[in-house]
Amino acid sequence: MVWAKKDDPDPQKLILELADSVEKQLLNQYPLMHSVEFESLCFGLAAELKAAKLRTCRLIHAPFDNAYALANGNVYVTTSLLKKIRNLHQLGHILAHEWAHLELRHHLKLALKYQNPGVFFPKSKIKKMRKKHEREADTWANEKLHEKGYRIDQMIFVFARLQDANDGIFRAEHPGLNLPQYKKNRTEEIHPAILELIKTLPP
Repeated sequence: MVWAKKDDPDPQKLILELADSVEKQLLNQYPLMHSVEFESLCFGLAAELKAAKLRTCRLIHAPFDNAYALANGNVYVTTSLLKKIRNLHQLGHILAHEWAHLELRHHLKLALKYQNPGVFFPKSKIKKMRKKHEREADTWANEKLHEKGYRIDQMIFVFARLQDANDGIFRAEHPGLNLPQYKKNRTEEIHPAILELIKTLPP
């Protein structure tokens, strides 16, 4: 990955170029799914949570669980991850977490740190900075969703399914959620619109 050099005066331009490059690679490898239903849900949540920096919501057909926020404002969710969602609380948190990276300008902050790391900020600390950004994104998402009445605890069901599929990796990457331990007697809300959307996805 190429980042700004110390003599590069425009890290914002660099991260946008990098986002475009990553996006091309992503779409060359995984097909874009045109889903009016997904985009409608995504933009509706974005308007409610005031995610001003979001440009597009996109769904890609990929066999792994992930979501991406690129510096150009495009957010991607894989079909595999979407299939593990059952309600708007869960979809809202996954999307809000990605929007938080845009709203909190995490891409630019990382680029600036690479550009001018300082004497006491070796590259080994970049990993810690990324984890900090993940916590900040979870906190931003939690606060925005709580204000609008969304239930953060509904994510425990998604993490239970993700843990079965990914050995707990996804949960470990989101330390800012502080969710209670998954229990079978909890009730998961089911939203028909989400189930109908999942039915439209390819196997």
